[in-house]
Amino acid sequence: MSAPAEVAAAVASAPRPLLLAVDVDGTLSLIVSHPADAVLVSGASEALARLAALDGVTVAVVSGRPLHELREQFGFRLDTRLIGSHGLEDSSVTTAHLSPAEEARMEALRSELDAMAAGVPGAWVENKPLSEVLHVRGASEAAGDALLAEAEARLRDRPGLSLVPGQRGLEVAVRAASKLPAVERLRAQTGVAAVVYIGDDMTDETVLSGLQPPDIGVKVGDLPSVAPYRLDGPADVVQMLDGLADILSRVSR
Repeated sequence: MSAPAEVAAAVASAPRPLLLAVDVDGTLSLIVSHPADAVLVSGASEALARLAALDGVTVAVVSGRPLHELREQFGFRLDTRLIGSHGLEDSSVTTAHLSPAEEARMEALRSELDAMAAGVPGAWVENKPLSEVLHVRGASEAAGDALLAEAEARLRDRPGLSLVPGQRGLEVAVRAASKLPAVERLRAQTGVAAVVYIGDDMTDETVLSGLQPPDIGVKVGDLPSVAPYRLDGPADVVQMLDGLADILSRVSR
C-alpha cells in the first residue's frame, strides 16, 4: 500500500488544470451489505469541497449509483459534477428517458433476475433507473458465485444489454455502460492537462487502464490493478485528499 502523503505529493506534482475524479462505494464510503446503508466516511465531503474551491482543480464523482442516490443518500453538493449509473447519467444534462423498447427490456430483465435471486438465500435485485443489479453479498460464497456465473452466461450475449461485473454483484444495463467514456468526456469538456482517478472496483479498472501520463491512477483496496498507487481504504483516501488540498493551497498562495 502507498502512504496517503506519498500519493498526495505525486498528485500535487501533476500538471494543472487537473480533473480529480473519484468513485464512491469502497472509495469514499465503506462497502456494506446493503447499498442503502452506505454513508460517506468522516471528512470526505469537506475534503472534496476544499479541492473544488481551488483554482485549476475540477472535482467529479463517478459512480455506478444513480444520480438521485448520490444526491439524496450521500448528500453531494448541487455544484458537484456527478456521473452516475456507470456513465449513463450526468448531472450537467437532462437524463434521457427510457425508450419503449428499453422499458420492455428492463421489465423482462427485472422479472428474470428476481426469479433467479429467489432461489438463492441472501441474493437480491436492486432496481436502478437504467439497470438492474444482482447482489450476492448476503449469500454463501459458493452459491453466490454460481448464481453470478449463471446470470452472466444467460445474459452475456443478450441483445440490448450491457453487463457490468462488480464485487459480489452483476449490474445489467439496457444501454452500453462504462465509466471510461464518461471520464474521457469530462476530460474533453474541461480541457484539463491531467486526470487523476481514484476507485476500488472492477468498473474503475477500465478507467485506470485507460489513463496515460501525466494522468495518475489510484486503486483503493487489494484487487488487482494497473494503477501505480494504492490506498488501503476510504479513510486513507480522505487523508490523501486533505493532504493534497494542503499542498495545493500552499502552492496557490
